[in-house]
Amino acid sequence: MIYFSKYLAGYVLFIGLLSFWGGSNASVISTYTERPDLKSAIFELGLQKRTKSFNRVKGVRKGGQRSFASQPLRIGDLSMAMEAEESAAIPEGKRNRVTKRPRFRVNQTKYAWVKTAEGVNLVMTFDTPVYAFGAKFRGLNNDLASMSITLDGGAVGQLESPKTSNGKRSFFGFVSDVAFTSITFSGKDTFGMDKLIYGITPEAPSITLFTPLSTTEPGGPQQRGPQSTAASVPAPAPLLLVGFAIVGWGTTRFIRRQIIERSR
Repeated sequence: MIYFSKYLAGYVLFIGLLSFWGGSNASVISTYTERPDLKSAIFELGLQKRTKSFNRVKGVRKGGQRSFASQPLRIGDLSMAMEAEESAAIPEGKRNRVTKRPRFRVNQTKYAWVKTAEGVNLVMTFDTPVYAFGAKFRGLNNDLASMSITLDGGAVGQLESPKTSNGKRSFFGFVSDVAFTSITFSGKDTFGMDKLIYGITPEAPSITLFTPLSTTEPGGPQQRGPQSTAASVPAPAPLLLVGFAIVGWGTTRFIRRQIIERSR
């Protein structure tokens, strides 16, 4: 029995180390360029859809706040703020604020005019872990701009936004199989943003999250598939498995030593 326990502990240890070395998990991020497609993905994954608009943001005269250049702007369960390195200055004035100016207007209502630069990023933070996010943009990553989007400071993943030109209106969104609580827009760019949509875990989920959205089987339903990228992230489960295996192996050796000493 002792031999069997030792053999079992060694086997578990081997499996744990193998899964740790060969399988650090990669978060899969699927991108969307159509709002209905992202909405369908949120529904299919069993997420709770939430939407936000900047149209209800009040000005200073009405006791509100429109600028998010020097302090975070709170919108329901999320906030957005500009973060800058010590040597960088955050653009203020008509930029990095909620406005109705026509330059980057997404709709006929208020929108967020964002200007990032080298060392100056836009950071959106959510109160609840989020799996999906999208928004309507104007001028995002256009012409010579180079905008990258990072989830949880790179811990979940990073992706490049699609190129646009001439301040064109566009939708961009994504879904991650790993939850995140922050989105960072970094690079040198100026764009408008409104009509936010994101998906969180429902309070009482009734279906399994992240089941396949479409099938390639003959006769099966067809759905336009998103583009996917992957980012390496640490895998905590194999570490726990290795830890339990080491504890089990040590315990087995201790018990065997006690039995040998008693039999003498």
